Amino acid sequence: MTVLFNTPVAGFAGGNHAASPRSAGDQKPDATDEFLKFMHQSPQERLRDLILRSLGITEEQLKRMPPDERMKTERKIAELMRDHTQRKIEEKAAEASDRG
Repeated sequence: MTVLFNTPVAGFAGGNHAASPRSAGDQKPDATDEFLKFMHQSPQERLRDLILRSLGITEEQLKRMPPDERMKTERKIAELMRDHTQRKIEEKAAEASDRG
């Protein structure tokens, strides 16, 4: 079983860190940028990002993969998304039957 939600969300590593100003050439997004990006994503996009992180790859790395490797990875992502969705459906059904 793949655990997806133990992956820390970028910009929320914990601790008491003061925000540091970014220079004009600094391309690394700060916590606010990461949070806003996260909040504007659909649930499916969030899940895909979490799966990519669990696989240790980025969307950019995926785009640069050879077509056959990318197709294989996209299938794996789709499978993990289906598995996650199915588990959530089963959890909700179990909760409903426990209540009723």
